[in-house]
Amino acid sequence: MRNANRKSQCDCLVDAGLRSLILLPESDAYGERQASCWAVNVALRRSCIVQPRTSGGVSRIIKVLANTDGPVALHSSGHTQWVGSNDVNEGITLDLGLYRLACDTAANFEALLANGDIVNANVESHSDLWTALKAHDIWGDIRVSDRSEGDCLAQIMIEFIPSAPDFLVAHIVVDTASVVNSPAFSQTQKVAAIVVDVEKRSMANMSNSYLVPSNQHQVWFSLTFKNDLAIIKHASAMRDGLVEDLNSLLSQGSFMNQCLFQPLPTLFATRSITRGGNVLGLDKVPNNALLLLITGATETSQRHTIMR
Repeated sequence: MRNANRKSQCDCLVDAGLRSLILLPESDAYGERQASCWAVNVALRRSCIVQPRTSGGVSRIIKVLANTDGPVALHSSGHTQWVGSNDVNEGITLDLGLYRLACDTAANFEALLANGDIVNANVESHSDLWTALKAHDIWGDIRVSDRSEGDCLAQIMIEFIPSAPDFLVAHIVVDTASVVNSPAFSQTQKVAAIVVDVEKRSMANMSNSYLVPSNQHQVWFSLTFKNDLAIIKHASAMRDGLVEDLNSLLSQGSFMNQCLFQPLPTLFATRSITRGGNVLGLDKVPNNALLLLITGATETSQRHTIMR
């Protein structure tokens, strides 16, 4: 319980000379940041938001907050549906997502390495790290086919995973080396497509091209299973049944639903092990696997409850 005689976290930050970095609830900037949450159902009411602009600023803020009472949340792009995962009520949100879309134009990054060293990454120093942080051009993006092509694509995915290189496919094709029409995707590209938006582009551009609706109530569930065609077909059929049920419970067009499959080849864990281990525990999965992600979005809390 907070000591009544102690100053609030926001007041302590102001006293430390950080007022210019703080957004208070009565400000327009605070309201704009509050409205920027990707999922409406996760927004909480912080006492204030603090937006550091440098690593030194982050350090100063953390040192001040370490001597205060109250919760602190770290917020980046905010792409989550879990309440409390990156936000708090009546606490401080340390907002690190202010400049997240500016990486392509960055001339220098101050990067904190795994050993604790802080280095400058730019075109002349640590240029490989600078390129990785900027996100070099890649080749790929979205191909959209009729639902009748689902079984064909499922079969292609099952055959693709055992020999998967450093890129993923779920009819979102990506070649991280920016190889146009990579042979690895030759079978996928033979499938008839209604929409093809595949070209060389930056990582940021690709991410933006696949944004799902924001400012809505979100539902996400995921499951990992063995690379098996029968499971893909069964999950796809269950998803079709889910859409029929939702259409009967909600007005058609009042919600969005997706069923996505992402390859998890053993290659990922194998390469992680050579670098010290895999933090997700994928090295304990002996077979090629698939990640199922099923999502839903709607505009009201009542519909959100039904979807869950």
